[in-house]
Amino acid sequence: MTGTSSKVSSAKFFTVSELAVLSSDNLSGLYIKTIGYLESYDIHKSLLAIRDGKSCFAVNTKYIEPFPFSKGSLFQFIGETELCDGFEALCASVGFCPRTHRCVDGLNVQMFHKARQMREKRLQKQYN
Repeated sequence: MTGTSSKVSSAKFFTVSELAVLSSDNLSGLYIKTIGYLESYDIHKSLLAIRDGKSCFAVNTKYIEPFPFSKGSLFQFIGETELCDGFEALCASVGFCPRTHRCVDGLNVQMFHKARQMREKRLQKQYN
């Protein structure tokens, strides 16, 4: 096969709190994974807000419609960040456009984060 190929890195996990404090320059075009509780949903604009404690982040659902909105449910998303005009009304000028999602209600979030951190440490040891 001819042509150039560009390597796409795997999605990096961010908490909603981490996403909320990063600037738009650091976020635009990243492939990310995150989990958050559904706060609000505007079906006409295909925008929802996810929350993790006190932090909020905007999600554009254009690639995952119809979206099964249930306020307070815990969802995991994988996709990319992008700059978008509609996101300011929810949380920020940068939002998230997931390509896939799943409901993870019942997930022990503290254990999930602990296991994720242990895995990251193990992978750092393995590859360094």
